[in-house]
Amino acid sequence: MPADSELGAFPVRHVAQVEERPEEEAWLVEFLWGRRAVGFVAAPPKMCKTFLGCELAVAVATGAPALGRFAVPRPGPVVFYGAEDDQPSLRARFEPTFQGSKLTLVNYQSRATLSSFVSSGARARAGHGSRASASRLRRA
Repeated sequence: MPADSELGAFPVRHVAQVEERPEEEAWLVEFLWGRRAVGFVAAPPKMCKTFLGCELAVAVATGAPALGRFAVPRPGPVVFYGAEDDQPSLRARFEPTFQGSKLTLVNYQSRATLSSFVSSGARARAGHGSRASASRLRRA
């Protein structure tokens, strides 16, 4: 079999012909998220998924260890998509991640971008808030 198949847009190679990735390129967040991985965080409601996402996003944007433990070999820009929160609510969820450190939200504004399809009015009508979730995370 040739190195690349002749299918054009869909290259096929025998496993032995694929070069190994250097270790320094393997992780976006060491042992938690692969550098080229695609995935999602899933759990029942109110299990701090958004706060975990914020923590990982801030770690990648700043280069600080995620959860105070997992290294970020190559920090870079982040786009955080919040499917359930409007932008002010997402900002409120990011702020606790910076508390207790020399990092500030303003210092990294060019490296962390928020995106949300949820409007502030829809969020208020749904009765969601980040304060209850923040206090739950602090108690954990």
